[in-house]
Amino acid sequence: MHEVNVLTQFQNARLEATLKIWSMLLGILFTYQVWIFTCIFEASADWELSCYNESLHIHCGSEKTIIIHEAHFGYFREILLISNSTDRCRTHNSRDCWVDVTANISRRCSGHSVCKNSVHYSSDLSADLLARECSFIIDNAAEPTLFVEYDCISTTLPTRISNGNHVDPEQIGGYLINLDHNEIIKSD
Repeated sequence: MHEVNVLTQFQNARLEATLKIWSMLLGILFTYQVWIFTCIFEASADWELSCYNESLHIHCGSEKTIIIHEAHFGYFREILLISNSTDRCRTHNSRDCWVDVTANISRRCSGHSVCKNSVHYSSDLSADLLARECSFIIDNAAEPTLFVEYDCISTTLPTRISNGNHVDPEQIGGYLINLDHNEIIKSD
């Protein structure tokens, strides 16, 4: 009987140590996610935060076009607190969790001067994917939010013309061959 108690105590201690390690790892992951979004939120001049059942509305003007850098759909307690949007969007008391929807939002918005998109569950903003990724959020009152980081870039790309070069008539007009605006700027 004494040996069984010792074995049970050993198993309980081992389980407790394992749980502490997992708790520590999840804490580190949560801190890292909050740090990433805090950096994006504070460093980015152009971003939009849209609550569920609202509309994402990005307007760049007629001489500029939208380039989507990142888009995330999910539960952003920290970002809502930082942006003072908790009275607008329904938040929760758990950690942040989201899914990457950059490709979907980029398809809808990049290349346009205005983008309006309803924020609700759809093929672009999947309820199933969000439920799988964020299954620990059990607050029925919480609703997901859409966070989008973007830039408005000029629709006219300048070309330097001097005595040493000229504009090839076959190249006039044209289009962007690279969707990565940052890469275009670096190569200039």
